[in-house]
Amino acid sequence: MRQKPGGIYHMSAAGGTTWYEFAKEILALNGLSTPVAPVSSAQYGAPARRPKNSLLDNTKLFRAFGAALPDWRRGLREVSSKIEPH
Repeated sequence: MRQKPGGIYHMSAAGGTTWYEFAKEILALNGLSTPVAPVSSAQYGAPARRPKNSLLDNTKLFRAFGAALPDWRRGLREVSSKIEPH
């Protein structure tokens, strides 16, 4: 008898990015040339400690269910296409 999958699964878009790259991609999708500067966690000065790498690993989800999400850029494009400009 096969054991049912259980436990905690991460489910996030494929690929990895930084907040800086994410912001640049949003601006580019909207045809904006607003300058954006990268800021480290130390420079940002948030009171909470941040991990060096907080990328979620979807391997367990894929192995158990064969589920794989598309790259984050694709998802961002799909969402952006549905938002009406103000």
